[in-house]
Amino acid sequence: MPEYFSHDFNARNDPKMIRLIQKMGHEGIGLYWCLVEYLYEQRGYLMLSECDCIAFEMHTHCDKIKMIVTDFDLFENDGIKFWSDSVLKRIDTIIEKSGKARKSAEIRWKKGNINANAMRTQCDNDANVHQSKVNKEKEIKENKPKEKNSDIEKLYSEYPKHVGYGEAIKSIEKALKKESFETLIEHVKKYAVFVKDKEKKYIPLPATWFNQERWKDELIKDESQQIKGRELHEYERNAASKYDNM
Repeated sequence: MPEYFSHDFNARNDPKMIRLIQKMGHEGIGLYWCLVEYLYEQRGYLMLSECDCIAFEMHTHCDKIKMIVTDFDLFENDGIKFWSDSVLKRIDTIIEKSGKARKSAEIRWKKGNINANAMRTQCDNDANVHQSKVNKEKEIKENKPKEKNSDIEKLYSEYPKHVGYGEAIKSIEKALKKESFETLIEHVKKYAVFVKDKEKKYIPLPATWFNQERWKDELIKDESQQIKGRELHEYERNAASKYDNM
Protein backbone atom coordinates (compact mmCIF):
# COMPACT_ATOMS: atom_id res chain seq x y z
CA MET A 1 0.00 0.00 0.00
CA PRO A 2 1.54 3.37 -1.00
CA GLU A 3 2.01 6.14 1.54
CA TYR A 4 -0.39 8.45 -0.32
CA PHE A 5 -4.00 8.37 -1.51
CA SER A 6 -5.92 10.26 -4.19
CA HIS A 7 -9.08 12.29 -3.67
CA ASP A 8 -11.22 14.70 -5.67
CA PHE A 9 -9.68 18.19 -5.63
CA ASN A 10 -13.14 19.81 -5.26
CA ALA A 11 -14.30 17.53 -2.46
CA ARG A 12 -14.95 20.58 -0.25
CA ASN A 13 -17.88 21.52 -2.53
CA ASP A 14 -19.69 18.24 -1.93
CA PRO A 15 -23.05 18.97 -0.19
CA LYS A 16 -22.12 16.48 2.54
CA MET A 17 -18.87 18.31 3.21
CA ILE A 18 -20.65 21.65 3.22
CA ARG A 19 -23.05 20.37 5.88
CA LEU A 20 -20.04 19.15 7.87
CA ILE A 21 -18.43 22.61 7.69
CA GLN A 22 -21.69 24.28 8.74
CA LYS A 23 -21.93 22.04 11.78
CA MET A 24 -18.30 21.69 12.88
CA GLY A 25 -16.33 24.28 10.92
CA HIS A 26 -13.00 23.47 9.31
CA GLU A 27 -12.09 21.36 12.33
CA GLY A 28 -14.60 18.85 11.00
CA ILE A 29 -12.85 18.79 7.60
CA GLY A 30 -9.50 18.11 9.26
CA LEU A 31 -10.90 15.30 11.42
CA TYR A 32 -12.67 13.81 8.36
CA TRP A 33 -9.45 13.54 6.34
CA CYS A 34 -7.64 12.07 9.34
CA LEU A 35 -10.32 9.36 9.49
CA VAL A 36 -9.84 8.71 5.77
CA GLU A 37 -6.10 8.25 6.38
CA TYR A 38 -6.86 5.78 9.17
CA LEU A 39 -9.08 3.80 6.77
CA TYR A 40 -6.31 3.56 4.17
CA GLU A 41 -3.87 2.38 6.85
CA GLN A 42 -6.29 -0.31 8.05
CA ARG A 43 -7.19 -1.58 4.54
CA GLY A 44 -10.54 0.21 4.45
CA TYR A 45 -12.29 -0.65 7.73
CA LEU A 46 -12.32 0.63 11.33
CA MET A 47 -14.28 -0.55 14.35
CA LEU A 48 -16.88 1.83 15.80
CA SER A 49 -15.69 0.71 19.24
CA GLU A 50 -12.32 2.34 18.51
CA CYS A 51 -13.76 5.86 18.15
CA ASP A 52 -12.65 6.70 21.69
CA CYS A 53 -9.04 5.66 21.00
CA ILE A 54 -9.04 7.50 17.66
CA ALA A 55 -10.34 10.66 19.36
CA PHE A 56 -7.59 10.40 21.97
CA GLU A 57 -4.91 10.20 19.27
CA MET A 58 -6.40 13.22 17.48
CA HIS A 59 -6.66 15.19 20.74
CA THR A 60 -10.40 15.68 20.33
CA HIS A 61 -13.62 14.30 21.81
CA CYS A 62 -15.15 10.94 20.95
CA ASP A 63 -18.55 12.55 20.31
CA LYS A 64 -17.06 14.59 17.43
CA ILE A 65 -15.59 11.51 15.80
CA LYS A 66 -18.87 9.60 16.13
CA MET A 67 -20.79 12.57 14.70
CA ILE A 68 -18.57 12.70 11.60
CA VAL A 69 -18.86 8.94 11.12
CA THR A 70 -22.66 8.72 11.48
CA ASP A 71 -24.35 12.08 10.84
CA PHE A 72 -23.24 13.34 7.42
CA ASP A 73 -23.47 10.27 5.14
CA LEU A 74 -19.70 10.49 4.62
CA PHE A 75 -19.14 6.92 5.84
CA GLU A 76 -21.04 3.64 5.84
CA ASN A 77 -21.43 1.48 8.94
CA ASP A 78 -23.12 -1.74 10.00
CA GLY A 79 -23.23 -1.01 13.72
CA ILE A 80 -19.89 -2.75 14.29
CA LYS A 81 -17.44 -1.21 11.83
CA PHE A 82 -17.42 1.74 9.46
CA TRP A 83 -15.91 2.36 6.03
CA SER A 84 -15.97 4.60 2.95
CA ASP A 85 -17.09 3.14 -0.37
CA SER A 86 -14.85 5.55 -2.29
CA VAL A 87 -11.82 4.53 -0.18
CA LEU A 88 -12.54 0.84 -0.83
CA LYS A 89 -12.76 1.47 -4.58
CA ARG A 90 -9.45 3.34 -4.58
CA ILE A 91 -7.77 0.57 -2.58
CA ASP A 92 -9.04 -2.01 -5.12
CA THR A 93 -7.66 0.15 -7.96
CA ILE A 94 -4.25 0.39 -6.28
CA ILE A 95 -4.10 -3.39 -5.79
CA GLU A 96 -5.20 -4.03 -9.38
CA LYS A 97 -2.60 -1.63 -10.83
CA SER A 98 0.12 -3.18 -8.69
CA GLY A 99 -0.78 -6.65 -9.98
CA LYS A 100 -0.77 -5.54 -13.64
CA ALA A 101 2.59 -3.79 -13.25
CA ARG A 102 4.13 -6.91 -11.75
CA LYS A 103 2.76 -9.11 -14.54
CA SER A 104 4.05 -6.71 -17.24
CA ALA A 105 7.51 -6.71 -15.68
CA GLU A 106 7.57 -10.52 -15.66
CA ILE A 107 6.67 -10.61 -19.39
CA ARG A 108 9.44 -8.14 -20.28
CA TRP A 109 11.92 -10.12 -18.20
CA LYS A 110 11.04 -13.40 -19.97
CA LYS A 111 11.23 -11.82 -23.45
CA GLY A 112 14.60 -10.28 -22.61
CA ASN A 113 15.95 -13.65 -21.59
CA ILE A 114 14.74 -15.28 -24.83
CA ASN A 115 16.38 -12.61 -27.01
CA ALA A 116 19.62 -12.73 -25.05
CA ASN A 117 19.80 -16.52 -25.19
CA ALA A 118 19.32 -16.44 -28.99
CA MET A 119 22.47 -14.32 -29.39
CA ARG A 120 24.68 -16.36 -27.09
CA THR A 121 26.88 -19.25 -28.23
CA GLN A 122 25.94 -22.86 -27.62
CA CYS A 123 28.67 -23.03 -25.02
CA ASP A 124 26.97 -20.32 -22.98
CA ASN A 125 23.51 -21.81 -23.33
CA ASP A 126 24.06 -24.54 -20.76
CA ALA A 127 25.11 -21.97 -18.17
CA ASN A 128 22.16 -19.73 -19.04
CA VAL A 129 19.66 -22.57 -18.70
CA HIS A 130 21.00 -23.29 -15.25
CA GLN A 131 20.87 -19.60 -14.28
CA SER A 132 17.33 -19.35 -15.66
CA LYS A 133 16.23 -22.16 -13.39
CA VAL A 134 17.85 -20.45 -10.42
CA ASN A 135 16.13 -17.17 -11.29
CA LYS A 136 12.78 -18.89 -11.71
CA GLU A 137 13.04 -20.59 -8.34
CA LYS A 138 13.98 -17.26 -6.76
CA GLU A 139 11.05 -15.52 -8.48
CA ILE A 140 8.61 -18.17 -7.28
CA LYS A 141 9.98 -17.93 -3.75
CA GLU A 142 9.77 -14.12 -3.72
CA ASN A 143 6.23 -14.05 -5.15
CA LYS A 144 4.97 -16.72 -2.80
CA PRO A 145 2.52 -15.15 -0.31
CA LYS A 146 4.26 -14.50 2.95
CA GLU A 147 2.89 -16.34 5.94
CA LYS A 148 2.11 -14.30 8.99
CA ASN A 149 4.87 -14.38 11.59
CA SER A 150 3.30 -16.23 14.51
CA ASP A 151 5.57 -14.51 17.06
CA ILE A 152 4.54 -11.05 15.83
CA GLU A 153 0.84 -11.95 15.78
CA LYS A 154 1.13 -13.44 19.28
CA LEU A 155 2.73 -10.27 20.68
CA TYR A 156 0.05 -8.11 19.06
CA SER A 157 -2.81 -10.30 20.34
CA GLU A 158 -1.43 -10.30 23.91
CA TYR A 159 -0.97 -6.53 24.04
CA PRO A 160 -3.90 -4.98 25.96
CA LYS A 161 -4.97 -2.55 23.21
CA HIS A 162 -5.74 -3.42 19.59
CA VAL A 163 -5.62 -0.39 17.28
CA GLY A 164 -3.32 0.70 14.43
CA TYR A 165 -2.56 -2.85 13.28
CA GLY A 166 -0.22 -1.94 10.40
CA GLU A 167 2.05 0.35 12.43
CA ALA A 168 1.94 -2.05 15.38
CA ILE A 169 3.24 -4.95 13.25
CA LYS A 170 6.13 -2.81 11.95
CA SER A 171 7.11 -1.74 15.46
CA ILE A 172 6.99 -5.34 16.76
CA GLU A 173 9.24 -6.49 13.90
CA LYS A 174 11.79 -3.85 14.94
CA ALA A 175 11.49 -4.83 18.60
CA LEU A 176 12.21 -8.49 17.79
CA LYS A 177 15.51 -7.42 16.26
CA LYS A 178 16.53 -5.93 19.61
CA GLU A 179 14.95 -8.37 22.07
CA SER A 180 14.04 -12.04 22.12
CA PHE A 181 10.46 -13.17 21.65
CA GLU A 182 10.49 -14.88 25.06
CA THR A 183 11.49 -11.65 26.82
CA LEU A 184 8.95 -9.53 24.94
CA ILE A 185 6.01 -11.89 25.45
CA GLU A 186 6.80 -12.11 29.18
CA HIS A 187 6.75 -8.32 29.57
CA VAL A 188 3.69 -7.85 27.36
CA LYS A 189 1.65 -10.35 29.38
CA LYS A 190 2.66 -8.79 32.66
CA TYR A 191 2.01 -5.29 31.34
CA ALA A 192 -1.48 -6.49 30.34
CA VAL A 193 -2.06 -7.58 33.95
CA PHE A 194 -0.73 -4.25 35.20
CA VAL A 195 -3.19 -2.17 33.11
CA LYS A 196 -6.19 -4.51 33.11
CA ASP A 197 -8.26 -2.11 35.26
CA LYS A 198 -7.23 1.07 33.43
CA GLU A 199 -9.29 2.88 30.81
CA LYS A 200 -8.24 2.09 27.25
CA LYS A 201 -7.44 5.72 26.52
CA TYR A 202 -4.64 5.67 29.10
CA ILE A 203 -2.96 2.64 27.52
CA PRO A 204 -0.44 3.63 24.79
CA LEU A 205 -0.85 2.36 21.25
CA PRO A 206 1.01 -0.90 20.61
CA ALA A 207 3.23 0.88 18.06
CA THR A 208 4.17 3.49 20.68
CA TRP A 209 4.87 0.87 23.38
CA PHE A 210 7.17 -1.22 21.19
CA ASN A 211 8.88 1.70 19.38
CA GLN A 212 9.78 3.37 22.68
CA GLU A 213 10.92 0.04 24.19
CA ARG A 214 8.48 0.41 27.06
CA TRP A 215 9.12 -3.18 28.16
CA LYS A 216 12.35 -1.87 29.68
CA ASP A 217 10.37 0.55 31.91
CA GLU A 218 8.64 -2.20 33.89
CA LEU A 219 10.46 -3.80 36.86
CA ILE A 220 9.47 -7.46 37.29
CA LYS A 221 10.21 -9.11 40.62
CA ASP A 222 9.13 -12.68 39.78
CA GLU A 223 6.52 -14.63 37.81
CA SER A 224 4.00 -14.84 40.67
CA GLN A 225 3.83 -11.08 41.36
CA GLN A 226 2.23 -8.25 39.44
CA ILE A 227 4.50 -5.79 37.63
CA LYS A 228 6.17 -3.26 39.89
CA GLY A 229 7.05 0.13 38.51
CA ARG A 230 5.74 3.58 37.82
CA GLU A 231 1.95 3.95 38.07
CA LEU A 232 1.92 5.62 34.66
CA HIS A 233 4.75 6.38 32.28
CA GLU A 234 5.49 10.12 32.07
CA TYR A 235 4.29 10.10 28.47
CA GLU A 236 0.95 8.57 29.45
CA ARG A 237 0.44 11.11 32.25
CA ASN A 238 1.10 14.01 29.90
CA ALA A 239 -1.21 12.58 27.23
CA ALA A 240 -3.96 12.01 29.79
CA SER A 241 -3.58 15.58 31.08
CA LYS A 242 -3.98 16.99 27.56
CA TYR A 243 -7.10 14.91 27.00
CA ASP A 244 -8.73 16.01 30.28
CA ASN A 245 -8.01 19.70 29.59
CA MET A 246 -9.78 19.70 26.19
